[in-house]
Amino acid sequence: MDDSRPQTEAVSATSAPAARTAGPLQRVLRVVALLVLLGGAAGGYVLYRQAESYPSTDDAYIQAHVVQIAPQVSGPVKRVHVVNNQRVAAGAPLFDVDSAPFQIAVEAAQAAFDEAVENVGASGAGVKAASARVREAEAAVANARRDAGRGRALVESGNLSAAGLDSREAALKQAEAASEAAMAELDRAQQQYGASGKENARLRAASAALRKAQLDLSYAEVRAPDSGWVSDVELREGSFVTMARPVFALVEDAEWWVDAHFKETDIDRIKTGQPATVEIDMYPDVKLHGVVESISAGSGATFSMLPPENATGNWVKVTQRYTVRVKIADRPSDTSQSLRVGASSRVEIDTTK
Repeated sequence: MDDSRPQTEAVSATSAPAARTAGPLQRVLRVVALLVLLGGAAGGYVLYRQAESYPSTDDAYIQAHVVQIAPQVSGPVKRVHVVNNQRVAAGAPLFDVDSAPFQIAVEAAQAAFDEAVENVGASGAGVKAASARVREAEAAVANARRDAGRGRALVESGNLSAAGLDSREAALKQAEAASEAAMAELDRAQQQYGASGKENARLRAASAALRKAQLDLSYAEVRAPDSGWVSDVELREGSFVTMARPVFALVEDAEWWVDAHFKETDIDRIKTGQPATVEIDMYPDVKLHGVVESISAGSGATFSMLPPENATGNWVKVTQRYTVRVKIADRPSDTSQSLRVGASSRVEIDTTK
């Protein structure tokens, strides 16, 4: 019994310093844990405020105007001036349709126009001749009317017989009939001639046919409507192209934008004119500046070919997305880093501005 008591006292003596050391260590660990917890909360709040003020989305794609190149006349391709993915300037030749049939059509239309001019000129001369005959007939009527009047006076004075008066009155009637015939001939000539000068119907019709033939001839040369890159070019010389049927595409380089699909919970803070930052996946080190240009009036599901039918018993609420169009204000400084349609990107909008 006496031996065990000293051992117990010895153990108590050695555990007392350890207990005193564990107390401050636990307090330090609790402080550190509290600081970590507060730091995590502060960081979470900062991230929350960042997401509130700077909404972003990875569901965004680079867009540009894509023009479908289609000939305005049909015919075999005589020459192709471009290759696939080539950059072209506005007005540059793309391909030529065989122009021989259209050149022949122009010559035929020109001949028809010249013939119309000659016919109208001849009709005009006929009108002038008919007008002269009308004037002659009117002068003859006036002379016959004066002779008949003098004949009546001579009959009354006894210096002319009744037969002489009848002859003069017959001559008057004949002159009047000739005048009426001349007038009818003039009306016929005027109707055949039509309006004078450029207002003449035949001339206008022939002129329109000539201009149409010349326009078709100009369409045989297909040129780029704007500068950009030709894409999906498989056209070859000798291929037959049909009017208004696209043969390849032209991606214009004048205007670029991003179609960014934001959650509906972010739309209330996004306004047109707010600045945006665009990061393109293919160029990780490049950041472009943009501005919100417009916000879609309907969600993506609204304009899909098969919109969802929510009037069912198994409806599940899904956060909708709306397309925000962000116009790209600058381009990559490196000329080798060209923007490309459909490139994945990330868009962040500054809603504090």
